[in-house]
Amino acid sequence: MEISIALSNLLYAFLGMLLMFLGYWLFDKMMPKVDFELELGKGNIAVAVIIAALFLSLAYVIGRSLN
Repeated sequence: MEISIALSNLLYAFLGMLLMFLGYWLFDKMMPKVDFELELGKGNIAVAVIIAALFLSLAYVIGRSLN
């Protein structure tokens, strides 16, 4: 395997992780009345499903855009 291909894959992975973090941060800022960490700590399954759906949809969109 060429080193340039491996480095570009690492760059895409880092960019994807950065965009996932940015997407979660923006979602958190749009919902100021909901403390996701507190709700997850209480075991709120609905909040966990919403965050999982957010991450899955972000991963799909980011993955498709980086290809």
